[in-house]
Amino acid sequence: MNHTSQEDSAGSIQSLSHCGRGLRSGEALAKLDDALDRVRAQLGELQGTTIRKAREAIRSADESVHHHPYGALAAVAVTGLLVGFLATRR
Repeated sequence: MNHTSQEDSAGSIQSLSHCGRGLRSGEALAKLDDALDRVRAQLGELQGTTIRKAREAIRSADESVHHHPYGALAAVAVTGLLVGFLATRR
């Protein structure tokens, strides 16, 4: 979900807070149901995009480690040393 979709969702929710004024409860509930359906659809799209990007990142990392195993090992070792150093400084 991009920034515009988030703004649309926020706008829909804000408009719902004002829709009860002057509307019958059935109309307000119908608008609420529509807004919830839109938000659910946007969240579903966001979830799908996030999962797809995470899988791509995992595949890329896996390929990188297979092509450069010693570089990956060195990066992990340096990270471990840095974390250990910072943890003992407390």
